[in-house]
Amino acid sequence: MQLGYVYKLRPNHQQQATMNRWLDMLLAQYNYLLRDRNESYDQVRSPRLGNYCDFKSKGEACPLTCSVNKSHSIGYPWKKSQKNPRRNAYEAQSSSLPTLKKERPWYKTINSTVLQQTLRQLDVAFSKFFKGETEHPKPKRRSRFRSFKYAPGQVKLDGNQIYLPGIGWMRFHKSRPIPDGFTVKSVTVRRKARGWFVSLQIEDKSVPDPSVKTKGEIDASRVKGCDLGIKKLVSISNGEIISNPANDKKSKRQARRLRLRQRSASRKKKGSKNRKKSFSRVASLHDRITDKRRAYHWETAKTLTNEADALIFEDLNMCGSF
Repeated sequence: MQLGYVYKLRPNHQQQATMNRWLDMLLAQYNYLLRDRNESYDQVRSPRLGNYCDFKSKGEACPLTCSVNKSHSIGYPWKKSQKNPRRNAYEAQSSSLPTLKKERPWYKTINSTVLQQTLRQLDVAFSKFFKGETEHPKPKRRSRFRSFKYAPGQVKLDGNQIYLPGIGWMRFHKSRPIPDGFTVKSVTVRRKARGWFVSLQIEDKSVPDPSVKTKGEIDASRVKGCDLGIKKLVSISNGEIISNPANDKKSKRQARRLRLRQRSASRKKKGSKNRKKSFSRVASLHDRITDKRRAYHWETAKTLTNEADALIFEDLNMCGSF
């Protein structure tokens, strides 16, 4: 069984500066390698460019003369394995990291596995694109690139303290303890409007995953139909109605507070520190509203699944596209 726990970190000023600097460098590396892949595809597939590796000498792109292929042009394309000597795009671009640290020494401050996990993130994005699950990967903006990841077995936990390689020990708000028997599988550090958070993916292989009932095991009396709405969140076939939390008094007060903060921030002088502070307060309130909505949705989903063997939803066009 796998679980995900999120805790809020309490870094000092130096640790915050280090993590912000890491994000800027990782963003630059991610976009640089993304452009390398895009240019390699364009060079191989374009009929105007042909199969040339070097345009000046018009040398043909082949394994003996050039490493350019449809996936990448950065990194060494071969490995010592006899069965499969050709490296894939992730392996070839990972082989360029030692050269990167020599040419740009400031990248040595970043943990090596953090750099590799960023390359893995790019590789997963292309894999999903080739499977038709997502659109073509696009360059990341600073506002959309807010996290970095560690490999398993590197992060240490000691009470309400956590050790992040390259950053050091820092305290965190231990809102709930990690169950006995679970081990940390992956660690993701994320920057939000309300501060820095760490997401722990923990696993215990001795605990089996919940079983899924087959069609023959489903009890007809425990099958419910659900109708999604706007004023009411869900209407169930047995007559039960789950209210929408956006219509309660507390949510309306938060919506009013959000409008007032947005109105106040828009009046501030552009480029001023007060404007930056005001919009940070707006973003912080957005995070609180989002967390509250997500928690309510998970609680509702847990209630529905515990009381039914099967749930039936209508096929709605949620995006409104034709």
